Amino acid sequence: MNNTECCRRLTTRRKLVATLCGSSLISATGCLSFNSDKNSQTPQTNSEETQKEPPRIGLGADTFERFSGLEVVDGRLSPDTERHVTGTQCAALETGADGAWLHISLDEPMDFSNARLSCYLATDGTSAGKYLYANLSDKDGNRFRTRTVIRSHGELIQVDFAIVNPQVDNVAVDLENITRVSFRPGPRDQSGNEVVYLDSPNRVVAPDTAKVVFQFDDGNKTDYTEGLPYLSQYDYPAITYVNTNTIGDTGKLDQRQLQELKEKGWLIGSHTADHVDLKKLSDTAEIERQVRDAQEWLVDHGFTEGARHFAYPYNRIDEQALSVVSRFHDTGRVWGWQPIARPSNLQVIPGEGDPTPTKIREVLDQVIQYGGVVSIWYHSLSKDESLRNFKAVVDEVRERERVGDVDVIRHDELESLASSTK
Repeated sequence: MNNTECCRRLTTRRKLVATLCGSSLISATGCLSFNSDKNSQTPQTNSEETQKEPPRIGLGADTFERFSGLEVVDGRLSPDTERHVTGTQCAALETGADGAWLHISLDEPMDFSNARLSCYLATDGTSAGKYLYANLSDKDGNRFRTRTVIRSHGELIQVDFAIVNPQVDNVAVDLENITRVSFRPGPRDQSGNEVVYLDSPNRVVAPDTAKVVFQFDDGNKTDYTEGLPYLSQYDYPAITYVNTNTIGDTGKLDQRQLQELKEKGWLIGSHTADHVDLKKLSDTAEIERQVRDAQEWLVDHGFTEGARHFAYPYNRIDEQALSVVSRFHDTGRVWGWQPIARPSNLQVIPGEGDPTPTKIREVLDQVIQYGGVVSIWYHSLSKDESLRNFKAVVDEVRERERVGDVDVIRHDELESLASSTK
């Protein structure tokens, strides 16, 4: 098989990151207007229409097809029929610099005891790359807080929410009986309003046993001299994302070391050819060259399995880079909070970079109690402190694995965990 055919086969199973449907002429439910007595909004419907509304049960593709049962505080909500994933519209939440709340009251409780949220998100303001919070509240109002990163200025992109604070009110939340889901864009430094678009929020179920994935960035030599022997004592696999134009440079992995890593069960993935910030490149052709050249090098040198996977340099991503990368690679890794339930969008899998032992203990406690997946990556292990932290983190994971609380898996196994929602 020649290189062109091999790369073509690598792209045959690509999924669309998100779908922008055409403009819809189906009428929407209208805006939610401010209540003059409170900074909240109520649907503008008459009593007859209200009686005809079906109960709001669960979340999913039709969540924002109607606005009954929704409440907005310090903002304005309106339908957007030009960008949506399914149905006829998504929700457009206008918010000021201090943020706004969008509350979804559920007529029947939902079970989030081993699950978290995913949602399609975009913005036309400054908050792309910023945060969106989501609270899960039980019937007593106790809140379980999660958070994600808004990745897009235009196209709706599905992202996963991770745990921030499981007991906002210092009380255990009854996650088996969640009666309200609340979204809030984080406060911004800039003044003025912006709009955050939301569509198809879903409940994502975590695997029965928590999963941990080890990764390395930049193709440093210490992946081989330090990472491999320490992980090998526990038979833990990993993936190293390399910049192919630096292979064999001083301090970087050479081809012999890469081959041995592969033989030991590691994946060799792409980090672009030259470690370029793809978000700074305005020329789509140059983005494609960085991505294509790196993948071709990996395929040419026998790392076809790992060539399906990509990590964004500097964890910088936008719609243009995502569009190119998703044509060549089955998965993409970015920075993001942990733990998520499982990846709902394989093109934007979040991970934690260079975590301290203290941080990882907190994350492991959460993923064991609430379920989910944790991806951990490291850069160079050349400094004493970074090496100590790495070994302490691996040992901490080993202790949790030894008692059956977590499984350590390879990055490509996340594909088999791709989210199914209920």
